[in-house]
Amino acid sequence: TMQFITHTSKSASNKVARISPLNLNLNPNLNPNRFFQSRQKSSSFDSVAVVGLGLMGHGICQVAASSGIHSSVIAYEPEQQFLEKGRERIEGSVGKLVNRGKLEGEDADRILSSIKYTTDPSDLKNTDFVVEAVIENMDLKKDLYSTLGNTCKPSTIFASNTSSLSITEMANLSGRPDKFVGVHFFNPVQIMKLVEVIRTDRT
Repeated sequence: TMQFITHTSKSASNKVARISPLNLNLNPNLNPNRFFQSRQKSSSFDSVAVVGLGLMGHGICQVAASSGIHSSVIAYEPEQQFLEKGRERIEGSVGKLVNRGKLEGEDADRILSSIKYTTDPSDLKNTDFVVEAVIENMDLKKDLYSTLGNTCKPSTIFASNTSSLSITEMANLSGRPDKFVGVHFFNPVQIMKLVEVIRTDRT
């Protein structure tokens, strides 16, 4: 079971803790039911996409495909060489689980076949939830969110896996700050069942 910690980003810093299922006494004025209701609705994200298939991104993509609750999992890289490296990482990781007897071959085939790999951003236009896991460069992310904002449907929620940049700033750059969160996974994603969720005042 994945565990979640939620934070609120009020400025350039993302370090202000507000509510956590591991310690609900962080702020007694907040209603924990809001958090748990959002978890129960997570399966409503029928189609998800992961942008960036590096160290963290490939793991996030693998976990999304392994969950079995999404009808579509899209893996996106703008360049074919990076897309292929991401594919190799995912296939290698899943293969290790099979070799260690932790995953059946049929399940591995289902996971791998459920992922659509693409370099075409238009393939993300109908996704419900997009996780960005590109390198920690705000200029790069600014360009990316501009592309995503012009491509994805208005209801698509954007989430950044950043561990150091401002969620509030990226939310403002996205053009849809009310539909923007931080989802900081821990490495290795396939093993560390913990996700830090950061929201802004406008999320």
